[in-house]
Amino acid sequence: MEQSIAATYPTVARRVMEYGWIEIGQDHMSRSFIQALDEGGMVWEGQEHQSLDVTKHRRAQRRE
Repeated sequence: MEQSIAATYPTVARRVMEYGWIEIGQDHMSRSFIQALDEGGMVWEGQEHQSLDVTKHRRAQRRE
C-alpha cells in the first residue's frame, strides 16, 4: 500500500506548504542530500544521507 509524502513525512509536507521548498538529492554544488530553501536562500542543509528514509531513521534515533 502506497502512502503519500504528507502521510509518511509530515514535517516535509508542512515545510513545503508553509515556508518554501525542499531539494532532495545530491548535486555537484553541495555534499548534502537534503536542503530546505525559501525566497532568501538555504535555511537548512542536511548531512550526507543516501535517502529520505535513512534521514528519517537517523532523526528518530537521535530523539530516543
